[in-house]
Amino acid sequence: MIKKDLNLNLYIISKGLKDMSQKIKENFIKMIHELPDNVTIDEIVYHTYIKSQVMKGKQQLQEGKGIPHSEIEAEIEQWLK
Repeated sequence: MIKKDLNLNLYIISKGLKDMSQKIKENFIKMIHELPDNVTIDEIVYHTYIKSQVMKGKQQLQEGKGIPHSEIEAEIEQWLK
């Protein structure tokens, strides 16, 4: 019974990861299609990197690990005084 439950849980987790990775791939493919036709490989790599960093930052904020935008703005205002 425990092994059956474990297998079911692993299946659910792997399906979730597969669905998530599929969505990520679809988002990146969409982003590439929205770039101009004359885009270079370097520009695709750059845009892919930037998008991945933005996604990572959003995830960190959702997990409470980042610094909210409003705090950064306040900090920058202090620097500029």
